Amino acid sequence: MDHFYLVTNRSKDENFAISEQILSYIRKKGKKCDWNEGRRKLSPEIVPKTVEGILTLGGDGTLIQAARDIVSLDIPLLGINFGTLGYLAEVGKDELFSSLDALMQGQYNLESRMMLQGKIWRDEKVIQEDIALNDIVLSRDGSAKIIRFSVYVNNEFLHHYVADGMICATPTGSTAYNLSAGGPILLPESLLMVLTPICAHALHARSSIVLNADDTLSLRVGEKEKDDAQNVIFDGDDAVNLRAGDCLTISRAHKMVKTIKLHDLSLLQTLSKKMLDR
Repeated sequence: MDHFYLVTNRSKDENFAISEQILSYIRKKGKKCDWNEGRRKLSPEIVPKTVEGILTLGGDGTLIQAARDIVSLDIPLLGINFGTLGYLAEVGKDELFSSLDALMQGQYNLESRMMLQGKIWRDEKVIQEDIALNDIVLSRDGSAKIIRFSVYVNNEFLHHYVADGMICATPTGSTAYNLSAGGPILLPESLLMVLTPICAHALHARSSIVLNADDTLSLRVGEKEKDDAQNVIFDGDDAVNLRAGDCLTISRAHKMVKTIKLHDLSLLQTLSKKMLDR
């Protein structure tokens, strides 16, 4: 790679000392590197068309946000982990410059990861839609109320839930909130999605369900006025309040995210290493 774009999470590099080191190192090697200068959102229009790789400095959240922002550009991403666990951001502080060398020398592989698209329907009209790399979550709005909703798969009724919410995760997101809620781990490049209830109020309704990537989910919230107590959250960030009777549909997004892989560690090796590091 000869041209990079650096995305910095300002909270992880407050004075931009690490960012400046990265920019200087790449440029001294005769390569190009542009920079977002700590902006939270990344607009596709400001990324030069000749950029071959996007570097995110922060943690998994920084990479996920960048992936959502620039998925239309089809540029691979590499996460530099200055956060906590960092399942996605695989490059650590101690291997930063050797990893940059590997990138500039073409010593890397690419992985393609599926995304989800969520649409919120009200009175048979789409009022909001967004994409997610990790998960789309139906959850309580912060109150102590449980929520009631029905789940359909390909328009076929699955179950009526009384719970704190529901997680619909990609294979990438299977090691995030889904894992904490007791859901299974999926191989990152698989084409599947997993549906995991959050604290379901029935023993038989607590199991996760693994679905084909081409399935379509519909989550319809309760129709009584007291059921106005839930949000839809895309990748733990953008939240949209749902009213009673609204419907959330989730399907595989048309675009895939490309991530740069420098290490030969398997998913299980990565999980073991990250958990031991804690």
